[in-house]
Amino acid sequence: MNKKFDYEKWYNEYCNKKFIDVYKYFNEYDIKILNRLNIIIEKKLYTEREFELMDMDLYTYYEYNEKDEIIQSKLLEEKSVSLEEYKKVLDIFSKICIDYSL
Repeated sequence: MNKKFDYEKWYNEYCNKKFIDVYKYFNEYDIKILNRLNIIIEKKLYTEREFELMDMDLYTYYEYNEKDEIIQSKLLEEKSVSLEEYKKVLDIFSKICIDYSL
């Protein structure tokens, strides 16, 4: 059984199928943190593409040291987001990825 990958079907679902409920994972405080990082979470379903773009925006602030530990970046400081706050929202995004098998 040699199944051919249907790129058009995958791409259509990736860009158009709205099934990820991001909003339910965040409390009001978390949403404020994301807003300071210019990531806006709305109460709606997202496509995989939309979620991935938000995730990439979040990683804009990611910085680590030689021990592979996440550290406070200047970008986070400029946005008045602590390292703990940043790690918290990173963990939530990771949980969403796991829950939706992304």
